[in-house]
Amino acid sequence: ELSPLSDETMRTHTRGAPTVFFISLLWPLLAPVVAAATEVDPSGGIPFMGGNYDGHPMLYFSRGDVEEMQYAAAGTHRDMARRIREAGETMLEHPEEYLPPWSPAEFSARWNEVYGNNLGVLSMFCLLYPHRAGALDLAKDYMERMAAQPSWLVKDAPWDEVPLAHSLVGFATAYDFLYEYLNKGQQERFLQVIGNASRLMYEKSYVRGWGFQYLHNHQPTNCVALLTGSLVYMTQGYLQEAYLWTKQVLSIMEKSMVLLQDVTDGSLYEGVAYGTYTTRSLFQYMFLVQRHFAIGHFDHPWLLKHFAFLYRTILPGFQRTVAIADSNYNWFYGPESQLVFLDRYVLRNGSGNWLADLIHQNRVIEGPGQAGKGQRWCTLHTEFIW
Repeated sequence: ELSPLSDETMRTHTRGAPTVFFISLLWPLLAPVVAAATEVDPSGGIPFMGGNYDGHPMLYFSRGDVEEMQYAAAGTHRDMARRIREAGETMLEHPEEYLPPWSPAEFSARWNEVYGNNLGVLSMFCLLYPHRAGALDLAKDYMERMAAQPSWLVKDAPWDEVPLAHSLVGFATAYDFLYEYLNKGQQERFLQVIGNASRLMYEKSYVRGWGFQYLHNHQPTNCVALLTGSLVYMTQGYLQEAYLWTKQVLSIMEKSMVLLQDVTDGSLYEGVAYGTYTTRSLFQYMFLVQRHFAIGHFDHPWLLKHFAFLYRTILPGFQRTVAIADSNYNWFYGPESQLVFLDRYVLRNGSGNWLADLIHQNRVIEGPGQAGKGQRWCTLHTEFIW
C-alpha cells in the first residue's frame, strides 16, 4: 500500500543531517570495491557528488546543468530533443490517451508499466521546454493521478513488483527533474509516495526471487527503481532508511556485476528483447553508482563487448530475436540509449552513436517489429542525458 506516512512516523527518520553523513556511512562498505576500481577504471567524466547536493535535480545532473541542456536541445542534441518534443506534444494533444486513470480499479486492471515509462520523457520535455504552455500542468496532473493510487501493483499479479518498479522509477525521476515547479504540498505528498513505494520494494527484495536470481531482467529493473527512490529520499534528508535501501541494492547488483565478468562475449542469456530490458536499468545503475558513490564499472569485460551484441541485431540477414516469454521482434527498450551510453563512457570512438543513428534510421514504423507503445519513449530522456 502507498498510504501516506504519519507526521509522527516521518519525524522518526534522520532528517536534516548532511547528506555527506550518509555517504560516509556507506563508504566502509564500498571502500574495497572503489579502491580496486579507481586504479584502472576512469569515471568516464562523471563527477562524483560525494553527498554534496544543492537540491534537485541531482539524480543525473545538477541544477546548474539544466541551462546547458536546454542549449544542447537547440544545437548539438537537436535530433534527440526533437523526438522528446514529439513525444511531449503527442501527450499534450491527446491527454486522455496518456494520463493515468484516477480510478484505482482501472489503474491496476492491466499491466501498467506505460505510466511510469512515459513520465520520464514527459518530465524531460518540461525541463527542456519550460515555457511550453500546458506541459507542466500535464506533468503535475499526471503525478497527482499516480500519487492518488493506493497501489501501483497489478491486481492479477500482486506477487510481481515490476509494474511498481516502472512507476517508482518514472515518478521519482519526474520528482527530481520537476521539483522546483511543484508546490510545497506536492513536494511533501509525492515524497511520501516515493518513500512508501521504496519501502515496499525494499521489503520484497528479501522474499522475492529478484533479490537473489542474478542477471534476470527483473533484478536491475526493481533494484534501480529502489535506488532511484533511495537517492531522492536521501536528498530530502531521510538518511536512515535511504541507507538501508541503498545498501541492499548494492549488495544485490554488485553480485550481478561479478557474475557478468564471466560472460566475455557481451551477450545476455535472455536474448535481444529482454536483453535491452536488462540493460535499460543496468546502465542507469552503472551511471548512478559512479555519480553518487564513485563505484566504477566502465572497464567491465562484459561491458567492453556488449556493443558487438547490439551490432549483431542489425546486420544484414537478421530477421527476429528468439522469443523468450512475451518477447518482441527485436529490442524492447532503446537500444539507442544504451549505445550512446557505451560510446560516451566505455568505447569513446563514435561507434555507439553511429550504430544508434543506424538503428533509428532503420526502425520499423508500422507492423511487426515496431516499438511497443508502452516502451517506445521510455529511454529518450537517458539517451539525451548520455
